[in-house]
Amino acid sequence: MKNTLEQNNHPAVPRARSWIPLFVGLTALAAVGIVAWWFPKTEGSRFSQTQQVLQARAEIRVAMTVTHAVGPLTREQYLLVNKDGSSTESYRVDGRNGHGYIVRTAPRETRDLAFLFGKLVQDGLWKLTSKPQRGDTTTGYAIDAYQLAGKQAGSTSFDFTDPHYWATSAARECQVHLSKDKPVDSTVFLNCTAKVEPGYQQIVDDIRAFGPPEFQAKVTEAQTRLKAKR
Repeated sequence: MKNTLEQNNHPAVPRARSWIPLFVGLTALAAVGIVAWWFPKTEGSRFSQTQQVLQARAEIRVAMTVTHAVGPLTREQYLLVNKDGSSTESYRVDGRNGHGYIVRTAPRETRDLAFLFGKLVQDGLWKLTSKPQRGDTTTGYAIDAYQLAGKQAGSTSFDFTDPHYWATSAARECQVHLSKDKPVDSTVFLNCTAKVEPGYQQIVDDIRAFGPPEFQAKVTEAQTRLKAKR
C-alpha cells in the first residue's frame, strides 16, 4: 500500500510544476507585445519630432549698405549669410576713383551669425525704423535683414544717417499742440523730449566688427588700398 501511494503521488508533482514555465512564457510574450505596441507610440513619435527639427530649414541674412557722399569711398556693402548652419561673409567696397574690391570667406559650419543676429535683435533690429536725414548727412546707412526658421520667416529694412546723432540727446522729438480755449498768442504748445536711440549705432558697430580676424584684416586692406589711389 505504501509503495502504491508513492507511485501514485509522484506524477502529480511534475504535473503541477509544468504550469510554471508556461506561465512565465506567456508573461514574457505579453511583455514583448506591450513593448512592441508602446514603443512606436512614444519613442517613435519622439524620434519623428527630432528628425523634423533637424531637417527644418534655417536661414539668416543680414546686409548693410553704406554710401559716402564725400571722401575716397563711395559705397560699402556687408553681406552676412547663414544657411542651415553654413556661414559666409562678404564685403564689397567701391572707390571714387572707379576701383573696387570684394572680400569673401569660404563657407564654414558655425553658429556665430546666429549669436550676432540675437545681439542685433536685442539692439532693436525688429523695432527700428527709417529716420529722416539728420546730423552728418554725408554718410547713409541701409539695413536689410531676413530670418527663416522652419516654416516661419520675417524681414525688415530701414535707412538712416549719422547713427551717433540718434544715439545722443541731440536727437529731439517735438509734438505741437493747438488749443482753441487759449488766447491767440498761446494757442501753440511745443512739447519736446530727447529721443535717444542707441540701437542704430550698436547695429552698425556689430556688423562692422563681425567676421573672423582674417576677414577683418582683408576688409581693412581693401579700404586702405582705395584710400591710397586717389
